[in-house]
Amino acid sequence: MDGDGLPTVPSGWDKYDDWALGNDDEDKDYLFELFSNAADRETFLERAWGCLMMQGFVFSASKAQQSVTGVMLTEDEVKMIANQEYVDWETFHTEIIVKIFENRGTNKHNTAKRIVSYDDWKFEYIEMMSREYPDQIRDADVAKKMKWSAIVYSFGIEFAKILEGTIATGGTDLWSDIEQVLDMHSEWMPADENSQRKIYYIAGFLINAVKKNAKRNISSGAIKLFLTGASLERDDAVDAELPIEDVVDREVDQLQFASREFYNVAIKLECVFYHILGEKSIEIFGPQIIADIEACLNRVDIGIASLLTGWEDNDDVNNLKERVIEAFCNMRGKDYVRKRRALAGFNFQETHRSTIGTLSKQAKDKAKKKKAEEENATVVFDNEINVDAMLCAELRAELKKRKLFVTGKKAELKTRLKNDIANRKRAEQEQG
Repeated sequence: MDGDGLPTVPSGWDKYDDWALGNDDEDKDYLFELFSNAADRETFLERAWGCLMMQGFVFSASKAQQSVTGVMLTEDEVKMIANQEYVDWETFHTEIIVKIFENRGTNKHNTAKRIVSYDDWKFEYIEMMSREYPDQIRDADVAKKMKWSAIVYSFGIEFAKILEGTIATGGTDLWSDIEQVLDMHSEWMPADENSQRKIYYIAGFLINAVKKNAKRNISSGAIKLFLTGASLERDDAVDAELPIEDVVDREVDQLQFASREFYNVAIKLECVFYHILGEKSIEIFGPQIIADIEACLNRVDIGIASLLTGWEDNDDVNNLKERVIEAFCNMRGKDYVRKRRALAGFNFQETHRSTIGTLSKQAKDKAKKKKAEEENATVVFDNEINVDAMLCAELRAELKKRKLFVTGKKAELKTRLKNDIANRKRAEQEQG
């Protein structure tokens, strides 16, 4: 949005503004919405580069690992893959949006066929990009070229997956939302003492969950170090003025007294669920939201590494973090579902996933009803706007609000809007 609350022209749209004139208003609005929801190329490059797979490629190409892994590309050459200068990701970004538009299903008979058509195009296009070598790779041996092609192909799949997911959720990105929550609420703490006691209780539950379930693929030394940093004796917890009351009540269940550091880990996880998990987010992200939150949290530093200072095995650190996050998400997801069932009167025989699916449908129905009410409401128009200073996107937005045609060149859009403003002014004068 610009300063006046009107939509700005999205990245890439300028190339297709005139091309879209041949389509009807609904089609053009849909294509404009796709571009608006798709952020920009740099955003998706950054997010795709941050995935574990690409970081693994960079690690395997480091000098320390090349003799072990046999990777023929240097670390700098792997990094070239995410650079627009060497691979044309901007065109790929734009083409994905247009192909989604061209292959959209229009009825139950052609939807599946068009999805297949889009997927076929996507894989062929990524294959083509992977065979277009920059100067630094073009004269290399076959093995090095094959390695380059494999990494470009993998990166292209990840890039497309993130872009498609962002479009599917209307431009809302769960990962960005979680990052924003953690950044804006870094000092967050529940206001009431009862909630603080419950989070401390949960921290003790998480320590027990790690003890019970983490032994299979985490070394005993790492678990021992984690427990040393994450838990306290009761007297130490009292001296630290931690909210231990609920744990004291349940000591018979062998709950742990969490250290201040691990209590902060539990607060950070609760902060994300408190601000993210709700009716609106379920409407947008659907019944997979708990699993998606868990996947996003696994990419964030929640403080587990600080409890394992000096431990050099990163796999142990990451596996411990995954166990903590998995236990919290399972517990918190089930708790949310129980509360929603109680409010909405769901059948308690339903699985948690099916309940969230039902909640998702209810949220979408509610949003659809609200949108219909807003569209049917009386709209008050500003007839004093400066039409000559408006951009194409602003003109179309205003015309759409007035239920007028939004196609045509800029001069036509201006004339159409000016005529409507003049007609409305004339009608107001006659009524006055």
